[in-house]
Amino acid sequence: MSSLAVILIVFVIIVIAMLVRVPVAFAFGFGSIIMLLWLDMDLDWVIPLTYSVLLSFPLLAIPLFSFLGITMEYAGIGKRLIDFVNVLVGRLRGGLGVVTVVSCGIFGAISGSAASAIYAIGTLMLRRLEEEGYPLGYATGLIACSAMLALFIPPSMDMIIFGFIGRISIAACFLATAGPGILLIIFYSIINIIMSRKFPLRMLPKVSTGQMAKELAHTGKQSFLVFLMPIIILGGIYGGLFTPTEAAGVAAAVAIVVGFIYRGLTFTKLARATMSTAIITGAIMTVGFFMLIASRILVWEYVANILVEVFLGVSENVVIQLLMIDLLLIFIGMIMDDTSATILCAILLLPVTDVLGVNPYHVAGLVMANLGLGLVTPPVAPLLYMAGQVAGNIPISKYLGYAVPFMLFGNLPVILIVTLVPEVSTFLPKLVLGVG
Repeated sequence: MSSLAVILIVFVIIVIAMLVRVPVAFAFGFGSIIMLLWLDMDLDWVIPLTYSVLLSFPLLAIPLFSFLGITMEYAGIGKRLIDFVNVLVGRLRGGLGVVTVVSCGIFGAISGSAASAIYAIGTLMLRRLEEEGYPLGYATGLIACSAMLALFIPPSMDMIIFGFIGRISIAACFLATAGPGILLIIFYSIINIIMSRKFPLRMLPKVSTGQMAKELAHTGKQSFLVFLMPIIILGGIYGGLFTPTEAAGVAAAVAIVVGFIYRGLTFTKLARATMSTAIITGAIMTVGFFMLIASRILVWEYVANILVEVFLGVSENVVIQLLMIDLLLIFIGMIMDDTSATILCAILLLPVTDVLGVNPYHVAGLVMANLGLGLVTPPVAPLLYMAGQVAGNIPISKYLGYAVPFMLFGNLPVILIVTLVPEVSTFLPKLVLGVG
């Protein structure tokens, strides 16, 4: 039996295992061991090499950004952020839904974590949305989709992984997903305003321009340190003061200080945040270890070359090739979590798209746009299930229908725009860093 046949059989087994809810790390771990033994590869060489990759300095940014997001969640930072955005757009019809969307995007500029956005923003907004007249199912679906924005707006933990493994600029990868993220915020806000027309909303009373200015000044003062966080992170990175890892460390330290200043953080909560970070980091690194082994096997067996031949065999038109990549990415996103899928895509797709002549930062934008859709698309859909838990463990059937319009009229158009207009992803990296 050829090595390619072995790999295909094992990957079918891995996909079936994930579909029946076997954890991704275990599925790929089991599959990797089978491939290594079946293809007679040396375990003594593969495992130490993979482990050494995980010890790299850039990957230290993952636990630091995780700690940053969890600390700000425990410190109650989200409420100050929401209050500020609410003064700006909360009095429009459907405005509170827009507040949810925008707040998740801004929170992403601080934490880079979709899970943190669900818990930090979702726990506060669910009650507010219900009180204003939004159905609980709609509010849950909106929060599940909006939390995805935290992975688009820089910094993004997935783009740290993508840039590191792909050996391209992590800072440029951050910028590559910002354009698609801004588009998604606009699309989601419009969809929310249209859908909210059918709900009996209780609107906030109108106020004069002077009163609004006073409220804006007050909430701005209360949330000043919150908005200082993305300035420190992004300003430090693009100002040449920090690497992304160093920026994460500085921001994590500042988050502790800000949490205590706002009196939302205690030493007990800080200890819990540290423990939660350790658990999340352990899970990510375990997945990463087995994913890297599997990905290296694919490289050694020249699977990327085979994919190139497949794409070129179907069509030499780059648009058709990119649409095929979109379909592949959507499928991967539907059955894998974003971290695992990002590792696989970085190792497998970047060599393919390099041969096809596609800009690597365009690929970064495509990967995030498609995998973002996968985060809310069953059967895995981790953000959907998290949002259901935050809403009180309500069944997914009560809010999936409300989430679908955001996927169809928000995510899919953005995927097509990013596919057909590479500048959406490449403009900012060229403008700010001169790369791509």
